[in-house]
Amino acid sequence: MKRIVVLFLSLLLVVLPVLAGCDTWPGRVDSGPTSGPTDPSETTIQPTPADPKPVTYDDLIAQLRKMASNPAQEQYRMYAFPEAAMEKDAGLAPGSQAASPAANPDHSQTNIQVQGVDEADLVKTDGRFLYVVANNRLSIIDARDPARMQVVSSLTFAANRETDAIYLNESILEIFLDPEHDRLTVLLAGYSPIQAGRTYTTTQVYDITNRSAPQLVRQFSQDGNYVTSRKIGSVVTVVTNEYKYWIWPMLDETVQGELSPELAFPATASSDTGAGFDARSGPRSGTGQDWQTVNPDQLTILPEGDPGSQTILASIDTVAVEKQPEILAAVGVNGTVYCSTENLYLFGMRTVWPERTQEDGLAKDEIWPGPYETHTEIYRFSLAGGRIAASGQGSVPGTVIGQYSFDEYQGYLRVATTTGQTWSGRADPSENHVFVLDQDLKQVGQVTGLAEGETIRSVRFIGPLGYVVTFRTTDPLFVIDLHDPRWPKVAGELKIPGYSAYLHPYGDDRLIGIGYDVGLDGETAFEKGLKVSLFDIADPTRPAELSTLILGSRGSSTELSYNPRSLLFSEAKNLVAFPALLTETTTDSRLEYGQPKFQGLVVLTIANDRIVLRGGVTHADPTGPAPDEDPYLVYYGDDAIRRGAFIGNTLFTISNRQIVASGFDTLARISSVELPKAG
Repeated sequence: MKRIVVLFLSLLLVVLPVLAGCDTWPGRVDSGPTSGPTDPSETTIQPTPADPKPVTYDDLIAQLRKMASNPAQEQYRMYAFPEAAMEKDAGLAPGSQAASPAANPDHSQTNIQVQGVDEADLVKTDGRFLYVVANNRLSIIDARDPARMQVVSSLTFAANRETDAIYLNESILEIFLDPEHDRLTVLLAGYSPIQAGRTYTTTQVYDITNRSAPQLVRQFSQDGNYVTSRKIGSVVTVVTNEYKYWIWPMLDETVQGELSPELAFPATASSDTGAGFDARSGPRSGTGQDWQTVNPDQLTILPEGDPGSQTILASIDTVAVEKQPEILAAVGVNGTVYCSTENLYLFGMRTVWPERTQEDGLAKDEIWPGPYETHTEIYRFSLAGGRIAASGQGSVPGTVIGQYSFDEYQGYLRVATTTGQTWSGRADPSENHVFVLDQDLKQVGQVTGLAEGETIRSVRFIGPLGYVVTFRTTDPLFVIDLHDPRWPKVAGELKIPGYSAYLHPYGDDRLIGIGYDVGLDGETAFEKGLKVSLFDIADPTRPAELSTLILGSRGSSTELSYNPRSLLFSEAKNLVAFPALLTETTTDSRLEYGQPKFQGLVVLTIANDRIVLRGGVTHADPTGPAPDEDPYLVYYGDDAIRRGAFIGNTLFTISNRQIVASGFDTLARISSVELPKAG
């Protein structure tokens, strides 16, 4: 069978600001958590139905002008949520791992959210080879004999491109790269020339039947900076976003100059082979590809969004390479992505400011407008049959922390949000909520008013139950009973020191929490070392903390706190491992950040309901930094371990410099192989 590699090439254009702030909404209960069916009158903002789909570019541009002239645009915009901060039955499969070929079953897999929906990461393995992105290269390493590992091939990318994620299954591998800007000059009367930069993402499909010589067989490009992607079977859906900041002056009716479809809307390009394609070129100056503006019937206008923010979805069959990708562009939103096996959701944050009023003789623009409202806008796209189609729109109060704030289960969407704020002392303290939406994305149930004054730090939905961790000075773990979608309720609550930034199921009745221990200085809480907790969730009404483990001191950190894909987990092998930087302090003061003492893969196990530290694997010099070396440069440098993987009874640790094979039980080094440096 042919093996295929798929590469994604993208360019960073602009990072939209994320407003973390205060918000209020009618119907908030200040006396504690409440639950029950949603009263439609409590919803501050009902989704605005999209206009009938236009069939010409002129109609679409008219809608853009209408969006820009909307007075509400002066009060709010759609902003993005970070992807890495984060899918089950139609919801979570506890401890989900990406699917792998049956021929090589005993190997690690990427920690994913939804069973059957793969997510990209830095390292993949098929049980024989390791596929690693490091040093601006994709390297394929023969790991069948861990004592004699060797690099069999290495794809080099242009110096101006970087990558941080790949896919792999029996026949597919995918990579994401950042190229340079494609320059564009926009000339408008009354304006200085606008020097614009366009972004694009390229998907390349490689045949890797011969791993020593991968062969490019097709490529597809789409405008926009790479946001994320999901893969179901052989179809990968790539999500990109481009912010066309030149749109605003061009939508001004008083400005002379025509807003052409080429400037107003995104474009795509397809090529059956890579002949003549120069990865160093801009998308419209490169050869071998024919760029076309997205067709009007592939464009969806979201009327209350920002016309400059344009998200492009492309579903690409990486096996049937003769098929043209399915394309849909949504104008007006960029945000967090959640994907089930049937639907992809985009979630954007909308901020609504109240009307400014005259007070004490001050000008309107000198008056603080008071608490504002934030809402998470929900846009659903069906992925049925490999096609993309807009299929629903909804809204809930508050903001989310990432993809794990959402879950689709038995036809309902569950969303955990935070409203209000904790920093200004105003009369709108933060509260936390769980909303349930039906297939029409209408609110049908809610639990509101959780943990006033605190914010959500982690969420995990497992079947008919939800687990929400909030924090300000302590860590309440709430268990939410969602058996009846119209009457969700708080089943149990546990308050403990510190907080969990990531929750992971272990068996049927245990939950692992990984986050931070905290100290208190008066009423001020500060993070100390990393904290790993094991919770008993057998009885939803009485969650209990069975065991804790503190690692390092103030200044310790782990990528797992914001990227669940960095977790190496196997319940069958009783393995919990993650990269971490551990520090050591000399006092208990919140002003002292510890000096780094260890960077590597922390390896844990669970025995008799206790968390046990088995040890750690490091690539750094075990004697520590030399007297003239900056310890942070040493521990954050090329020897910093980024991921762990296993094949059989061998544990592999991967840094930019090398791969080290260690015994699974002893953690003793077996061998190492240097990774190719940047070309």
